[in-house]
Formats: sequence, C-alpha cells, structure tokens
Amino acid sequence: MKDFSFLEPARRSFRNWQRKRTRIRPSQLPSPFSHAKDIDAVHRYFSGFVDGRKPQVEPADTLAGVCYICDEDVHFSVNVPTDGAPVNWRETLTCPGCGLINRWRGCLHVFDAVCQPQQNDRIYLTETLSPVYQNLAARYPDLCASEFIPDAAPGESVEVHGVPVRNEDVTCLTFADASLDSVLCFDVLEHVPDYRSALKEFFRV
Repeated sequence: MKDFSFLEPARRSFRNWQRKRTRIRPSQLPSPFSHAKDIDAVHRYFSGFVDGRKPQVEPADTLAGVCYICDEDVHFSVNVPTDGAPVNWRETLTCPGCGLINRWRGCLHVFDAVCQPQQNDRIYLTETLSPVYQNLAARYPDLCASEFIPDAAPGESVEVHGVPVRNEDVTCLTFADASLDSVLCFDVLEHVPDYRSALKEFFRV
C-alpha cells in the first residue's frame, strides 16, 4: 500500500476546489504557495537534490529504479544527448514495461494521489498518440482523448496513422459545462496561441 500522506495538504486544497468550483475563481483558491519566492525555494531545494546525486551515464546506460505505474523494479533507459548537452531527466528514464517517461509517470502519480480517480470517472486527456493515452485508456473505460487537427471539424473523429482520433481545440472544447470529472493536460500550453482561453475551458468542463 503506497503512502500518500505527504500529499494531504494538496488533497485538501483540491477537494476544497471541487466543492467551490462554481463559486470562486482559480486565483482565489487556497494554496500553500502564496508568493513567487515560495516556488523559488522549492526549485532551489530540488535542484540541489538532483545536482548532488547526478549519475554519470553513457548513451547505452540504464538506471535501476521502481516504476510507479508498473509497481516493480525496472531498469529505465536513458536518452543521452550526443552533442554533450545535459540529460533532460524529465523527458527520459523510459520504463521498459509501461513505456512512460519520467514526466508522465510523475503526472500520473500526482493524479492518483491527489485526485483519487475512480474507474468510471469521466476523464479527458489532451493527447491520443502517446503511450500515456494507452495506459490511461486501459485503466479508465470512459476516458476521452483528442489531438488538435486543424482540417477537422470540432469533435470530429478522423483517422491518423490508422488510428481514430478525436479533434478538439482546447481553447473552445465541445464538452458541456461541468460534464467531466478530470481534465489531464501534460503540456505547458506554450504551443496554444491563447493559453488563458484553454485554462478557462478546462475549468468550465
């Protein structure tokens, strides 16, 4: 049984948001981070932790660890840049079992711990052509996922590389108000021209 007690403050904040989502704006939500300096302190702490234990790796190396998704000891593959650039640990450490990189596993870990989703929850994922979609689809039968396909109509399903893919524009989703239990987006929306509209849409649905 995994111990998620350290995430209890975040869980309480999230449950409070769920209760009050129709009455308050996101900017009014309680949070342990009230100033930018709080985030800076967290960043400094983790930067020191990672830098102090940075392993020396070669292109063919693997690193032993425990995969949260598979719940077993594995050897993660490491994508080492050939130009001498630092390893991007967020986008590597691929599990040979589930195929997920470090970032995806971390996101799903937090999602499970804080949101405690149920199998029949209505979950929307903003990507389809990825291993993280395959993992979530196997766990949640009502999962809905999409990609942005400029030539397709909103909500239309088209075939991409032989796979049916739903088209959604995150700045103007086709879902009804409060129709979903969770929205999962594992990007920082730097590719979305109007990210504020996307965030409003996530909150709306």
